[in-house]
Amino acid sequence: MNIPYIVIDRQQWHRRAIFEFFSTYQNPFFQYHGTGACGDFYYFCKKRNFPFSLALVYASNKSAERVAAFRQRVAGNEIREYDYLDAGLTKLRDDGSFYFSHLSRQPSLEQFVAQKAAFHTPAANFDENGDVMSMIHYTILPWIAFQSMQHAYRDAQDTVPKIAFGKLHSNTADTAVLCLPVSVQLHHSLADGLHVAQYFEEFEKIMSEIATN
Repeated sequence: MNIPYIVIDRQQWHRRAIFEFFSTYQNPFFQYHGTGACGDFYYFCKKRNFPFSLALVYASNKSAERVAAFRQRVAGNEIREYDYLDAGLTKLRDDGSFYFSHLSRQPSLEQFVAQKAAFHTPAANFDENGDVMSMIHYTILPWIAFQSMQHAYRDAQDTVPKIAFGKLHSNTADTAVLCLPVSVQLHHSLADGLHVAQYFEEFEKIMSEIATN
């Protein structure tokens, strides 16, 4: 299913100068690492028997949709802003290799995690299924409480956001608080640090809302 989008008028766009500046960079990407407090969300998922990794992707994608910069992509000469987003997620095989899976946007967490069949279905020819431009790419590293990481990208025109989640661990100051490493990579022509901060704010808000409802 192709997700609807609008084409931004570059001449009237408030980011035109920033876009043109960073579009000339050989490496126009920037990464931000943060930590999300998600203990209540984790225990909520555990109680409901929801896969925590899929629940994280649902909350993250919902958060990203609220920040326009996360829905914007460069496609040839167009700057597109998608109405909503799907998720592309890596899945580990028993032999240690991995594949890509495509999870469609759903109106509720229950419906999103019900896509287990899609999560366990490899994309053809080791590539992503569906419209890659309208996705966010996710990686989950449950073994490492990382403090930074570098995401792979196709080339300098790859404007699909990359988000990684690390190992859930206790806060050193308060062992009752569970923390999650989160790494976000964006294309600087479309987004800045402010947009990452807005994403993190929405991410923790949505996890809290889900856990308390």
